[in-house]
Parts: sequence; structure tokens; C-alpha cells
Amino acid sequence: MSDNTAVTVKLLERDIKLACPPEEVDNLHAAAKHLDAHLRDLRKRAASSSPEKLALVAAMNMTSQLLRAQHGGPDIDTVVDILGSIESTVETALSTDAEGVAEASTDPVEDVDHSTPATPAS
Repeated sequence: MSDNTAVTVKLLERDIKLACPPEEVDNLHAAAKHLDAHLRDLRKRAASSSPEKLALVAAMNMTSQLLRAQHGGPDIDTVVDILGSIESTVETALSTDAEGVAEASTDPVEDVDHSTPATPAS
């Protein structure tokens, strides 16, 4: 078992000291950079919120995104089916019939959820 390494990250102009295994330092810096960008975006939309409230909203948004990715995304079989349908449609469009008209598939593809992330209430 390795010893933890002291790491300082900056979130909303605040230095935060953390400890993590040496092999996770780069990941921790990347996570802090991602979180800082998310916090700054929230702060622009709700300037009157405290840093603590921004952090809670950011945590809820990121947790929601993670849960959607884990449970709400299409499974690999669905993705393969959609890609196969797209490939078939492209092949059909490229191989036109005698009149030069291709008949494309009309199967609808489900829309991706582009819901707006939460923002802090004033």
C-alpha cells in the first residue's frame, strides 16, 4: 500500500488541500479542473449564490449526469442496431435505382436527452 500524496487544487480561487495515492494525482487534477469549470459556469448564471451552494448544485448536477450515463444510456445492442440502420440507409442512398432515386429508411431514432442542468435558486 502506498502513502498518500498531498495535493493542492484551486476551486473558485480557493486553494483546497487534499490527499490521494500518487497514481491518482493526475486524475485528481483533471477532476478539479472539470469541477472548477462547472462551478464557474454556475456562478455566471447565479452570481448571488454562495460558493457552498454552488458546490452543492454542482455535485447534484454531476451526480445526475453520472446516474444517467450509468442507467439511462442505450445499451451496446441498441447502439449497434442504430449504427446498422444508419449504415443500411447510407448504402441505400449511395446505390440509387435506375431512375436515380434512393429510398431511405424512415425509422425514427430516439432523441438524446439534452436537459438543462440545475442552477441554484436565488
